[in-house]
Parts: sequence; C-alpha cells; structure tokens
Amino acid sequence: MLISSSSQRMDAPLTSLDGALELLCAHCAPAAQLLVDIRESVGASISCDVAAPSCLPARDSAARDGFAAASVDLIGASSFNPSFLMVAPVAVSVGDVMPDGCDCVVDFGCVSADGPPFTISVSAAPGQGVRRMGADVNAGSVLLCAGSQMSAIDVALLQIAGVSKVSVRQPRVCIVGIPSADHCTHTFDFMSALAEQAGVLLEQVICASRSAEDIEQKISLRNGVVAAPDLLITIGGSGAGLADYSVDALRRVGAQMCHGLALSGGTTIGFGRLHGCLVIALPGRFEGALGGWLALVMPVLQLLFAIRQPEPLQSGPLLRKVSSAPGMSDVVLMERNSNGWAPSLAGDMSVAQALRAEGYLLLGAGSEGLAEGAVVRPLPLPGQWRARS
Repeated sequence: MLISSSSQRMDAPLTSLDGALELLCAHCAPAAQLLVDIRESVGASISCDVAAPSCLPARDSAARDGFAAASVDLIGASSFNPSFLMVAPVAVSVGDVMPDGCDCVVDFGCVSADGPPFTISVSAAPGQGVRRMGADVNAGSVLLCAGSQMSAIDVALLQIAGVSKVSVRQPRVCIVGIPSADHCTHTFDFMSALAEQAGVLLEQVICASRSAEDIEQKISLRNGVVAAPDLLITIGGSGAGLADYSVDALRRVGAQMCHGLALSGGTTIGFGRLHGCLVIALPGRFEGALGGWLALVMPVLQLLFAIRQPEPLQSGPLLRKVSSAPGMSDVVLMERNSNGWAPSLAGDMSVAQALRAEGYLLLGAGSEGLAEGAVVRPLPLPGQWRARS
C-alpha cells in the first residue's frame, strides 16, 4: 500500500455526522439581533415577528371616485324617487379619507350637483365604495413570522404597511478558497453563491497558492483579514495529498480541529473552532463540498439564523433503491418526475445531477439504504436554486 508523505493526516476513526454536528452545535449560538432599516434587510432572517404598526388604511377611505354620502339618506332612492339633500355632497377620489358622517360612495353620474336641493338617484348600502379602517391590516397583526428570510417583495409590502425597521439576524461568514492545481475556483464560486443566497454577511478570500504559508495568512484572525466571522469555511486542500494543507494551516493558527467525517464523498471534511468562531474545511471537489454543505453547513446556518429546518417536499415513491455503506452517512440528490423521486448514487453528485435535482435525502449512519418504492419526502435544496415548471 502506498502511503502519502503529506503531513496532513485524517483522524482515525472518522467522526460520525451526528458527532460532528453535536460538537459544532454545542458551541453555536444564534447571531446577534440587529435593528436595521427595512431597505437594508433583503436576504436577512427576521429575528422576531414583524407586526403592523397601525391599521391600513388608518381611516375609512374611498375605494372609488364619486360623491361621499350617508347611506341612511339614500334608503329607497332611485331615478323615479331620488333623495334630496340640502348640503352639497363631497366629491372624493380613491384613497381619500371619508368625510365625517359619510359611509358610502356613489357614482358621479347618480348625483345632480345643481342645488340645493341636490338629488341622488341611487341607494347605497353602508360601506359601499369604501375601504374600512384596518381592512388591509389591523394594528398589531403579524405580517411576517420570525425566521422568514426577507425578499425585495417582502420589503416593498412591509413598507406599504408602514414598517420602517426590522430586527434581523445576519451571520457573518467568511469563505476562504484554496485554488486547485489548475487555479480553478469553480467550487469556491458555487459555495459562495449558496452563502449569498442564504442571506449571510459574506466575506470571500482566495489564496494566491496552495502553500501552507499563504493559507495561514488568509485564515489568521490576528492580522484582520478575517474580521471575527461566526463561521469560517475553507474550500479545498482538506485531503491527505502532497499539496493539501488547509486543516494543518488552521491548526497552526490556533484552531481546534477534527479531521475526517463519516460522510460518503466527504470523508476529508474537517471541522472545529478558531478563536470563538466555528470552522468547517470542505474539499475542493464539487460533490464533496456540496455534500458537506448540505449535511454540515446548513444545520449550522439554521442555528445561527435561529430558524427551523425547512418543510420537506411532497412525498412520493423512490424510483430506484439507494444503497448505503455501513457506518457512513449519505447525501442523496433527488430529481422529481411524474412517477416519483429519482435518486442519485449516495455520495456521488455530479453537476448535471445538481442542475436537475429539486431536493435531497440525508441518510444517517445507521441506515442500510432505501428500497425501490419506499415513500420519501426529500428536503428542498437551498433556496430551490433551480426554477421548476
């Protein structure tokens, strides 16, 4: 057997996924709450329920153009038997506050403005042509629940409701990319896109080379390159090859690291803590990094955001069996079709499969796989990154 001469060795035995999550989550507290201008909250996670500050509309208002009137004065009115008013009716436009004593709006054509007396040739029920106070939103009603991720549409709607500030959590995440031998950073770019989609405050750092010295410099918290993130993620260099140094570099700058995860396709993943922040070292291979993100990074982000795991997708039968190695956890991408869910091979996630997938299954180390026809409910992929027909 050939033994690598790399000094970076994985721990034996590998740490189970449950064990890794327990170690990370034991030191993981939700990110601090910040009160921010609502226009700056896109992508952030709401840390408490957003309530309407006042009724909308604040008072009864006209829902159409016409003349405001009191419905009691129009009982039985018609073109043959009009109502006569000695006071001129008030013309209103959509959105105008209703005049005192008026509870309906009638069309301009139904009112004769030559008077007094002024004639109205139509009856109207109370509230006809009127938006009642609080018809859209009642003061104190919950508009958006804690844990929701703010979108640009949410911001626009909340502004209409009169909300100007919201309390959010926005964890700081730094991703350090270690380039491959051909200087490719595609996996780093993809992981960064997932982080941005999650709504974190993202800092991106790319090492100039794969050398241990360059990696140490970029991940060191002491020189200010990384400003105290809640989560530090390295991409690449986590293996035991001759040019792999990311875990050793983390240890040399003070990180307490475990190296080796019982996850199919992600056995070289490292995890630990560095100066109060959580650290996850992902491999540079796309499938290994994606598996590590879904199995390890996402649960940590959910804790930092103080949100629950998303609701599973619609249930359906498994179209092929899924095999699982003893003692290993597995991430399985799932593609939906009219007959059910088609799985990828456990731990084998290609770019093509990721483009077609809509959800994923996470199988624990005690699983022996799933039989064809088993009913499953996959979890949605982060942000459902691909639009579905």
